[in-house]
Amino acid sequence: MPSEINIPQYLYQWFQEFDELVIPNLGRFEADYQNALIQPGVNKILPPNKEIYFDASVKGNDPKFAFYIANKENISFEEAESHIHNFVQTLKAELGVRKEYQAGIFGKFIYTPQSHIDFHQNDETVYAGSSFGLPELYNLKPTQSQPKSLGDTSPDYSETSENRDKEIEKQDYNYEPNQKQDFEEDEIIVEEEFVENSSRRWVSMLVIFLLAIITGAIILIIADQNPMEWLFNKKLKVTDSEIAQDNPLQEEDILDADRTAGDEEVKKEDASDNTNDEDKGAVGEIENPAIDYPTDDSFVKSFRYNATPPSNLTSYMVNSPNAQSRYYVILGSFGNQANAYSYLNNLLAKGHSSAKIIAPDSKHSTYRTAYRDYTTRKIALEQGREFAKQNKLPYFILKY
Repeated sequence: MPSEINIPQYLYQWFQEFDELVIPNLGRFEADYQNALIQPGVNKILPPNKEIYFDASVKGNDPKFAFYIANKENISFEEAESHIHNFVQTLKAELGVRKEYQAGIFGKFIYTPQSHIDFHQNDETVYAGSSFGLPELYNLKPTQSQPKSLGDTSPDYSETSENRDKEIEKQDYNYEPNQKQDFEEDEIIVEEEFVENSSRRWVSMLVIFLLAIITGAIILIIADQNPMEWLFNKKLKVTDSEIAQDNPLQEEDILDADRTAGDEEVKKEDASDNTNDEDKGAVGEIENPAIDYPTDDSFVKSFRYNATPPSNLTSYMVNSPNAQSRYYVILGSFGNQANAYSYLNNLLAKGHSSAKIIAPDSKHSTYRTAYRDYTTRKIALEQGREFAKQNKLPYFILKY
């Protein structure tokens, strides 16, 4: 009986015949059949083979491999088990020190960073290849060259490398030098090269497409637009919020602060009456001062759409008339609450900390944004006109 048995050699022989094996205290091996492969770069066909998978989590006590070795070596079952046990102990010791164990022709065991044992089979090892397929074949694509003589019309299969010729002879790829070959090129290689080139073209097109999308997204972000909204939110009609995002107060119901819109009634009065009679008008009524200066949108061109309610909204929202009526200089009247918030946020951002929003009530359905409020009608008319004229804005006075 030999003093030491080559367990990796017996593992290789085992998978020549069988497809599954459990080694106690090591793990489970399982073979999967692989089709033949073509390697066009070296003009080589790899025969069908088995790929060995290893699972270290399986720790069963399977005696089959010990019986197999005992039969091959003509030793007792206990002696075979002892050899297998020694092999496992040696393997684990090597992995603990070097993180790797070479198991000869069978393959290589490694110790992963996740503290697991993994197995990589030898790429050059063929399991029962000749029994169900061909051995490795080289030189499948004939060299296109001129015949050596007028009498010899066979293709020239000569290779510049003497090593390649020897490799071909080893693998029994024989042909008669004077035998006539009746084909122009290898269809298998041509088809494989065509598929490879087509795949490369598709990959290149995909990369270009993705780069175009990324570039477009970067441009939209620089332009302060939402790429996903731009891509997926195409509408036949643009919403008020989208208009406001581009130019917040250009829409009629936003820019003009329409004093005749909704259910608010405008009371046009003579300009000469505007500075008299402090108690003129009832609570909730609107006074429309005469505007004798040009108006435009220069004041709101710098506005950014921001419909987020202020964190201290209650201090800016007027929900009911004051016990002592106040006079508000109204710059905007909105049916959309979000637009009223946006106007208020922009006034606050410009330093007009006295700005407020008059909430809708039983008589009025709109949100009215005020520049500020005053205790008397006279001051509201004077200060309101001064601010509105300076910024070329329309306005009206609301007693509330």
